[in-house]
Amino acid sequence: MKLALAIPTHNDHAGLERLLRQAADMEIFEQVVVVDDGSTPPVEIDATNLPFQVKLVRHDEAQGPGAARIRAMSEVDTSHLLFFDSDDLLGSDLVSLWQMLQDREFDFCLFRHDDSRNGGFGGQMPEDEALWQRAGCDTTEPELVASSAVPFLARTANYPWNKIYRLDFLREHKLSFSDILMHEDMELHWKGFLNADRILASTLVGAQHFVVEDGTRLTNRRNIARLRAFGPMQQIYQDLRDAIGPRDALTIAYLRFLDGLWHWIDGVTDTAHKELLQAHKRLFLRACLDDEQQNALLDCDPVLAESLKAHQLTAPHLQVNRAPIKVHLSGHHAKRTPLSYAALAPLFENQIVQVSDPVAADVIAFAHNMDLQDANLDVVSAWRDLQRPVILLSEEPFWDTIWGARPLDPVIVTDTSFGALPVRQISHQTSDLFRFDKIPYYLLTNHRFARAYQRHFQRNATRSALEWQEDFAKRPASISYMFERRPEPYHWVTWPEGDLIGLCSWRTELAEACRFKGVERLGRSWDGRESRLTLGYDWHMDKLTQLDGHARMIGAVENTHQPQYITEKFFDAFACGAMPVYYASPQHRIHDFGLPQESWVNLYGLTPEEGAEKIAQHEWNATFFEAFREAQNQLYRLFGTMDHWRAERARWAKKLPEVLEREIANPDRVKRPA
Repeated sequence: MKLALAIPTHNDHAGLERLLRQAADMEIFEQVVVVDDGSTPPVEIDATNLPFQVKLVRHDEAQGPGAARIRAMSEVDTSHLLFFDSDDLLGSDLVSLWQMLQDREFDFCLFRHDDSRNGGFGGQMPEDEALWQRAGCDTTEPELVASSAVPFLARTANYPWNKIYRLDFLREHKLSFSDILMHEDMELHWKGFLNADRILASTLVGAQHFVVEDGTRLTNRRNIARLRAFGPMQQIYQDLRDAIGPRDALTIAYLRFLDGLWHWIDGVTDTAHKELLQAHKRLFLRACLDDEQQNALLDCDPVLAESLKAHQLTAPHLQVNRAPIKVHLSGHHAKRTPLSYAALAPLFENQIVQVSDPVAADVIAFAHNMDLQDANLDVVSAWRDLQRPVILLSEEPFWDTIWGARPLDPVIVTDTSFGALPVRQISHQTSDLFRFDKIPYYLLTNHRFARAYQRHFQRNATRSALEWQEDFAKRPASISYMFERRPEPYHWVTWPEGDLIGLCSWRTELAEACRFKGVERLGRSWDGRESRLTLGYDWHMDKLTQLDGHARMIGAVENTHQPQYITEKFFDAFACGAMPVYYASPQHRIHDFGLPQESWVNLYGLTPEEGAEKIAQHEWNATFFEAFREAQNQLYRLFGTMDHWRAERARWAKKLPEVLEREIANPDRVKRPA
């Protein structure tokens, strides 16, 4: 087998150089074809010391990855081909896979990859891992894929770089990419599975895929260019139906794939093109879902039939008849509100818009009490002269207690440089906005939490109580604390009537009171390490990577005790396979998850010294490990069920506009004195 590497690249000179060095070190490629897709400056390659033939071709203007890969394929001279992207890395197992494939006959070989979104350790996204498991592909040695497994593997992410293709197979069947900017690889992926006679699969990791949330990649675009994929989508469906019919498992699998893809596209398409997206879906379904296909779906997968039918309806967020609510976000902390996160933004499209001028707003929102004091003249005038309501939309009880000092009051009056400013507080304490059903608010603010928890708890749920017991016996640390050291006494504040307690100094004293063997106190304020907030990559992944399988316990005490306020800390401990140390009153919502009491430590009502003693005296017995095993299974059912995430997001899409509308229309809101 003579293998070529085909690399399209656009303005990624450093990534290309890194990939070429890696390819050279592997010594498995006969040829590397690089298509410079309109880079500025043009790509230059010094091939003097490279152990393979290099062919560099250039598009003077960027034409997109589809056109670049088509060009690359036309330039390849070897028997086999691997497509790759310059911003990814070749996997650590690729050399071993190449060795195993020598003298093997196959049309293409599918391999696994590591995805950077997986919250701290290798592996594919949970959906792809589940499909590999259902396909029964579980060996490193490349094995022939059974026909019954093909529909499962075909539904995995349609990447071009997780397969080694036989070049003659591609040319014999005229298989290629679509000449579009996004989703260009669907055509090769699905037609490859349709036409291949011999597909091999190996669990070896052949690629490392890096994803930057909200980055500059084409896949992050939210505009009309994505809609061009509907042409290839329909052609792929027609080819499948003509070749194997509407009832074949691969045809049904393709419709399942489209259903999931469309839900994803719904969330990443900008408001201006939502209606056009709906029109494209309706046109596709009217053309393809005739009576024969509908009957096949009703027989094979009635749930899918209903889901596809729902795509023909006008989306709920497009049925809004009222004008969007205009919100002016003000202050240094404006990036910390439910309206500020990219993960939540699609929920409020066409319902809430942000405006830069407070005079043009229906409501003015701040995130932090400190920012209220610095309110500018335009904001104060908008309230005083135009009766624009001002709200404190606070997601952080720590701010409400330490800086606000009046967390129970529905309305506060703040002194500004331009006079007193009455403000309605909308917080965990004063509003039902943050009263979650199954998934606490903070976990919705970035998709990293869903991905990490699905992956970790899927793994954890497979372990028995005995396996946990054996694992805990090997842990190098007894307990790890990872939070900012805040010993100042003013952090200890309480409002018993609100079940509200400031815990920063308490948990600091707890960590310092633990003086037994194996105690770790991590973070810049403890050991001088870089703060997680300054990391240029995923701080949550970094945290899970450090703590996974490391300590028997993890300190998970929140900075503030408030019954509705639950961040990632408690769940991170379980995800890392450790027992959480928490602080929760009987009224705290953490109890609503119904986890066995023996599976975590609750220090509510104890002094730091008493808490440290309770931790030190914990018994690692069979009762604990069975409770811990059950907790892991419960958390997998919670976080591994996408319907829970969708339902919570839907609640927010409905609730926040309602809260804002209520404040705008509130006849009793604080007004300027007559």
